[in-house]
Amino acid sequence: MKKILTYSLICLLFMNMKCEDTEEDYLPAGIETRVYGNIYDSFNNLPVSNQKLVIAEYQRDFRFDGGVYDAFVQELDSTISDANGNFDFIFETGGMGTKYKIYPRHNPSIWTGYEGARDIENIGDEEQADFNYSHLTRFTLIINIDNVDFAPFPISIFSSQNYNTEDIIESNGIVERVVYLFPNSDETLFIGRTLDNGTRQTATFSVPASNSLEDIIFEVTLTNDDFE
Repeated sequence: MKKILTYSLICLLFMNMKCEDTEEDYLPAGIETRVYGNIYDSFNNLPVSNQKLVIAEYQRDFRFDGGVYDAFVQELDSTISDANGNFDFIFETGGMGTKYKIYPRHNPSIWTGYEGARDIENIGDEEQADFNYSHLTRFTLIINIDNVDFAPFPISIFSSQNYNTEDIIESNGIVERVVYLFPNSDETLFIGRTLDNGTRQTATFSVPASNSLEDIIFEVTLTNDDFE
């Protein structure tokens, strides 16, 4: 049985080695590829300007808990969309990978959806890559805390870019938090606390849709009675 297990392990290791890229597989450095396209907000019918896009190099790798995957190697180049949401640039391979991807740099005012890095297939040629993102509205939450017990108070609000914010540690006074929300959707602000006996309570506040991309100030008062 021990010999069978050892043989099986050797076979698995051999198979795994075949699933990994080596230096012989890497594309040569300096291969030029043109990438162009447009970033548009179809929800608000607006181009997405000043959004940074990054080109990165990857190589195929293997791990026992996940199988074959694309391992990040390095960022190679980047560009920023213009006033009309257009971008057009040329990048060069770095000589340390076999795959190349384009992805957006995090921007709190833009919702990029659940789309991750996108493969660039036509290395050495040109490729069009269009993206559909959405603008978000900047909300400044002003929270008036009226002698509330059992701090700290975790605060969260469902939105595309801000699922949680820094806990409130004050029991009295005024605090501010900034979140970015969809302009055409109502949201709910959750503020929690834990009692001395371990019971968890939550205060909820409705945040109405702004229907605007202009900055919004939203103010609430938090008391002990708000928790349930």
